[in-house]
Amino acid sequence: MNEVASWEELGQWCWVQMLCLKRSWRTELPTRCRLPTAEFEESIDAGIRRLLHTRDQPVDATAEDQPWILARLQFGSGLLQPKNLRLLKIPKLIHSVDALCFLLLEEWYDSGRELWPVLAERLQSNTVLR
Repeated sequence: MNEVASWEELGQWCWVQMLCLKRSWRTELPTRCRLPTAEFEESIDAGIRRLLHTRDQPVDATAEDQPWILARLQFGSGLLQPKNLRLLKIPKLIHSVDALCFLLLEEWYDSGRELWPVLAERLQSNTVLR
């Protein structure tokens, strides 16, 4: 990942990471509507931080965390679609890792958790965002 990238490039990075990890971990996105507890979310946050800071190294995450790390990457990828960027009027990036930390950690709590049940339902009915 470049030090500075466009939001679109970060969306693509999220998508590619999600697909690679899904294949590597042999796990699926969570399809249940019940969200993780706050304590469990701390573990998932730690997994996201490791993913963002280890870059090209394998990501070590528990089997319980893996589907939710995939969910956050899917959320980031969907949010950063070009039409969404135009609608949201998101400003230019300064630093890629900082932007991803904001998106996958802070924005998850602001809107991702609320949107996930709708996204999970779409995934179950094969109406994927991409």
